Amino acid sequence: MSDQPEMASGVWQAGGGAVGAGGVGGAGGTAPVRRPDPGTRSIALLCAVVLTAAVVAVAVIQQMSVASGGRAQAARTEAASGVITPPGHDVQDVLLRLAIRLGGQPGVREPVLGQLLTQEQEPEPLLRLRAEMVRCQDQAGTDAARANLASLVDRLTEQGPPERGDAAVLEEVQRVLAVLGGDAGGDATDVLRAHHGVYAEPVILAGKGDFSPAAWESLHGRGPALTALLVGFGLLVGLAMALGLALGVTAVVLVATRTIRFAHVPPAPGGSLGLEVATAFVLGFLCLKAVAVILAGVLGGSVSGTTLMVIVMGCQWTLLGVYLYPRLRGYAAGESARTLGLHRGAGVVREVAAGVVGYVACLPLLLGGVLVSLVLMLLQTLVQRAMTPMGAAPPAAEPPSNPLFELVGGGNVWSAMMLFALATVWAPLVEELVFRGGLFRHLRARLHWVAAGVLSAVVFGVMHGYPLLMLGPVISLGLGFAILREWRGSLIAPIVAHALHNGTVMAFLITLVSLL
Repeated sequence: MSDQPEMASGVWQAGGGAVGAGGVGGAGGTAPVRRPDPGTRSIALLCAVVLTAAVVAVAVIQQMSVASGGRAQAARTEAASGVITPPGHDVQDVLLRLAIRLGGQPGVREPVLGQLLTQEQEPEPLLRLRAEMVRCQDQAGTDAARANLASLVDRLTEQGPPERGDAAVLEEVQRVLAVLGGDAGGDATDVLRAHHGVYAEPVILAGKGDFSPAAWESLHGRGPALTALLVGFGLLVGLAMALGLALGVTAVVLVATRTIRFAHVPPAPGGSLGLEVATAFVLGFLCLKAVAVILAGVLGGSVSGTTLMVIVMGCQWTLLGVYLYPRLRGYAAGESARTLGLHRGAGVVREVAAGVVGYVACLPLLLGGVLVSLVLMLLQTLVQRAMTPMGAAPPAAEPPSNPLFELVGGGNVWSAMMLFALATVWAPLVEELVFRGGLFRHLRARLHWVAAGVLSAVVFGVMHGYPLLMLGPVISLGLGFAILREWRGSLIAPIVAHALHNGTVMAFLITLVSLL
């Protein structure tokens, strides 16, 4: 990184002061001259059209991937065709594993299971079966599971012979009831373990009739550590939110009273460099999507899905080359870095501290994004309910999905390490270079910082592979990072905030999955 503050045009007014942490210009200093970036309006218009089309294409691909449901959808499809597949690590599986590890505490287990089964529509038979298997962790739970499984049998057979998928689940129900009754041999327990993994263990233990703590140590032994993790993380989030609210309110007051001024110096309108950087990145991202499809077709039969995923994630590091794009427009190496915001600002230590404090101050914004997503999902449910004909069952709601659970829980150390590196190093560097260093910079030359921040944050959000209505938190984070860019001028603060957020989330998820 360069030691010098950002030069919006590469030229400073004679006698002008540097952009510091507290404002533009020093005491008695003058503001820098704003000149446009390299490029023309025609190139900017062309890039805007290409970028818009490419972002829409990426968003459609991401939403199609979400709609397909990944491994969870594949498992449901296989179950419907009569094939019972072992559980993975989607959101439903994580909740069920929580219910197992915390199953020694019925007051915790039952609410967790209720999150899966308390729905207006009947849960899928396979999910219902596995939830009842998990319930068999004390005598009361086992008795309730027997009654619930008997009602599931009635439902699956009430209209004649069940379909192929329901017939497979019905066979599993009969096997579970036989193991619970002590009437099944070792073959039945082996089949349960092969089909249901850890969910079979409560059934097998309950079938022995021994509910002493020592007998269940293998399943409940991690419960205290898991409880400590969840409670500790909840307290940490609560304290951070309270501190963030105080810092956020203070920041608003200081900005309103001009005690703090923003240090970012946008270029004058007319150039296209920032837009070119964003366009090059999104086109490169699309190419990687195509490479992933090609590799899946060419290598799919000879390598595992995890290996293929590691290869694709490794290819993503090539996108770090977007950092060199300004060199193609005639910038020297140091000037190229400064143009995208990679400079020391008011000093690396102060910029890093600003990133940490700024991230905490933006947490209420993140909470607002979460609330917006929850409201949108509630409205979607209400609209679906209103459009459902009277007397008809409402459409089955897809369970919430999070690809991180499946990636982290895949059990492959290399994929977990690669994912952690992408989240904590690649994403903060590359995404901040592109969306705050390039796109926000370009928009800021033409728009107020709020509008530029929102637009860049929306593009940032739809590039991520989350359900459309759940993009609120990602977009709110993008807006927060844009505010840090505007405040500090340097990209160090948003990079640190981005890495801090991703690192915290990834550390929590990896620890959680390891305890499950």
